[in-house]
Amino acid sequence: MTSYLMHRHNLFKHMKMDPETFFMFIERIQNFYNPVTIEYHNKTHGADVWQTMYYFLNGCDLQSISAVSELELGSILIAAAWHDFEHFGYNNPFLIESRLPWAVEYNDESPLENHHIASTFTVAGQQKLNIFKSLNNDEFKDVRKMMIEKEEVAIHDFS
Repeated sequence: MTSYLMHRHNLFKHMKMDPETFFMFIERIQNFYNPVTIEYHNKTHGADVWQTMYYFLNGCDLQSISAVSELELGSILIAAAWHDFEHFGYNNPFLIESRLPWAVEYNDESPLENHHIASTFTVAGQQKLNIFKSLNNDEFKDVRKMMIEKEEVAIHDFS
C-alpha cells in the first residue's frame, strides 16, 4: 500500500526521494517498533495510522479542502509511519514521574513524541537511509518543520 500511494501521488518525485532509500528507511523504522513486548505501538499500528491519515486527507477530500500540497502530503504520511518509533509501552506521565532519561532529555515536555521525531531524523541522517538527501536546505527545513508541527498537533489533540 505504501508504494502504491507514494507512486499514485508522485510523492517520490515531489519529495525528491529515491524509492529504494525510502523502502530501506521504512524497513528500518518498522524493525524498531517493538513487536514482542508492545502489543499496540507496533509496526501494524504505524501502518494503520499511515492509512488512516491517507483516508482522511484523500478519501474525505481534506487534501483539496485544506489545500494540502504534495510535499505536505508526503510529510504527513511519513510522519504518520514513524509517529511511535521506538515506543516502549509507557506513557509520558510515567516517564516524567519516574525521571527516566527521555523525560530528563526533553525537559518533561512530551518526551515520547520528542524522542520519536528526534530519533527518526537521526535514522534519516544515516547515509544509506537519508530519504531527505536530495532536498535543498530550505526544502529540508520546510519538511522537518511540517513533521514537527504535525507531531505537536497530535500531542495536543490526541494525548
